[in-house]
Amino acid sequence: MVANPSRLPGREMRQHPRVDVDMPAMFGNATGYTTGEVKNISLGGLFLRGRGMSLKSGDMVTVILPLPGEELPRFLQSEVVWAQKHTVQADDAQGVGMKFTGLRPDDEIALGRLIDSLLMASGQAE
Repeated sequence: MVANPSRLPGREMRQHPRVDVDMPAMFGNATGYTTGEVKNISLGGLFLRGRGMSLKSGDMVTVILPLPGEELPRFLQSEVVWAQKHTVQADDAQGVGMKFTGLRPDDEIALGRLIDSLLMASGQAE
């Protein structure tokens, strides 16, 4: 199990504000795709939980994320930064922290709109 470096005392490494969500997503690479749930997201990356995956730090993954109000999902290239196996819960789901790699400008705008609306809805917006 790899520790989440951003959860270690004194080690906040994020450059972008993140917001908690519960969004379905599909993700994978050349070896196959599976479904999961995005648990938080920022312009820099996301945290995703899913079963049937065995990802490790450095793996490159495509996250297929349907965004509210958009007809087609976004295909977001990502790199696994950290991964852990959840053994406390009966579903044996793995959690992974991913950073986006090479977001297109339109993806960044769409994600920014989503994050802004979620921050507003939660009362966290400045």
